[in-house]
Amino acid sequence: MDLDLATRDLYLQKIQDQIMAKRQLLLAKQKMLRKTAKQNHFLQDVQSDYSKYYNFIIKQKEDQIRSMNIIKQYLNDIIVSGKLTKEDIMEAKREQKHILGEIGNIKGSLDEIMDETNALGDRNQTTDHNEML
Repeated sequence: MDLDLATRDLYLQKIQDQIMAKRQLLLAKQKMLRKTAKQNHFLQDVQSDYSKYYNFIIKQKEDQIRSMNIIKQYLNDIIVSGKLTKEDIMEAKREQKHILGEIGNIKGSLDEIMDETNALGDRNQTTDHNEML
């Protein structure tokens, strides 16, 4: 009977050891989870800052396009008014052509920014989707 009691005590000790090991494992995982949550919060802040910067750049580019279009229209109005000499008309047309080129450059830059950002978003969505699987 003492052997059975000793065997039982050993069995209970092993269970107690396993419970303590599981407890330590759960505490370690909880600590890791807290650390990961802090890192994710930091990354969310970085992503938020990037989005604000991106929106600011997009707005600037759109404002540049609007301004160039206003100048282009002004030059067109001056040319049509007929109050310029031939030389002034030629100069206004050159300026108008230059402005159209600048508008094209700005639009190209804007498209490039948007394409790169969309590509990053697509990659992140794919990564997020793969992580979920």
